[in-house]
Amino acid sequence: MRDREALLIQTLQKSGASFGIGDDGVKIGELVYAMDAFNEGSHFKRGWMSLEKLAYKALAVNVSDLYAMNAKPLYALLSLSIPRDFSAKEVTSLSLGIAKACEAFGVKLIGGDTILSSLLGFSFTLIGQASKKTLQRRGMKGGDYLAYTGRVGDSLKGLTTLLRGGRLSSQSRFIRPTLRPKLIAEMTPWLRGGMDISDGIFFECERLSRLNHLGFYFTKPLPKRLGRSGEEYEMLLVIPPKNLSKIRRIAQKHRTPLHLFARAKRGSYRAPCLGHHS
Repeated sequence: MRDREALLIQTLQKSGASFGIGDDGVKIGELVYAMDAFNEGSHFKRGWMSLEKLAYKALAVNVSDLYAMNAKPLYALLSLSIPRDFSAKEVTSLSLGIAKACEAFGVKLIGGDTILSSLLGFSFTLIGQASKKTLQRRGMKGGDYLAYTGRVGDSLKGLTTLLRGGRLSSQSRFIRPTLRPKLIAEMTPWLRGGMDISDGIFFECERLSRLNHLGFYFTKPLPKRLGRSGEEYEMLLVIPPKNLSKIRRIAQKHRTPLHLFARAKRGSYRAPCLGHHS
């Protein structure tokens, strides 16, 4: 999937139709737009969680993209694929779940489309208010630190449990991601770049490498179980050395662990494993 996605983006770039590709969303004027799909078979199995929890996560992974750019979510459009075998009760539960998720994130659902399908699928397009400084993926310089917030690995652990037929707590990070908008907003003026971790730290580092034409050396070994754990929705941060103390203080203020693990250098970097959804 990694090579196919790269080919798609390269082809779009050559066509001249690729404005904004590269960040979690795209800023146009004072607004930021983001869109992510969340589909049965690729991202979840229907029996893994209730329809309400599926709706919450479907919106959360999109809201995460806006937060990652230091934008405030405002409006949403939703393209929804509803399974043909859904009962009226299931449709009602799904609708209430979507409404509750929008309320939880302060998002107003302003339109969209529904189709009948064999599988359940969500595709949200979010519109957010840009902040004074937008956090983007480009801008990294040699010597910058790479760090991630919180803790990673729980999502892969949860996914493994589900794939083996187990059950998860409703508060599992795989079911209910932890998002940190206040932390991101306070850190953004002191960062050189950032992005949310949706496909695993290793693969996100490869994205940063391609966009900034730089490589990395790891100052702290990162076990594969942490580096390839996707759907974490913690933040991967690019920190200028002179601002490291400031970033540490902000993380401490928000009671959020900050893990430094690499520094940028000349060269390139390729992930030692496939992306989370590859």
